[in-house]
Amino acid sequence: MRALSISSVLVLLAAGCSRHKEERIAFDAFLATNRIDRIVMIGEDERGTKVIAGEQIRPLLVRLSSSNRVAHRIWSKSIVTSIMFYQGDQHVGGLGYFAREQVLSYCGYEFRLRDTNDISFLFR
Repeated sequence: MRALSISSVLVLLAAGCSRHKEERIAFDAFLATNRIDRIVMIGEDERGTKVIAGEQIRPLLVRLSSSNRVAHRIWSKSIVTSIMFYQGDQHVGGLGYFAREQVLSYCGYEFRLRDTNDISFLFR
């Protein structure tokens, strides 16, 4: 009975680790398209909307690369800021940003960045 309990826990842990594998792979593929020429960040606070364009985009997208991401779950959701990616006038994707937790979310795939504890600094 004990062996069955332990194996059940291991199965659940393994399932949780790969839970959003497809979303992670889709996000990597999306970033690789190089179709993003404008990023719009719409805050739920007093800062309002910020637009990032031109040469400011490339360093930001590099920081979102898979080698700089660490999977991290959000247990209690704070106010969400929308980060939207555009190619010309067409909306091509986006992220949710949870400021209190310092977590980004793409279609359920939740992650932190390895190189910073202040994600909002990247978008200032």
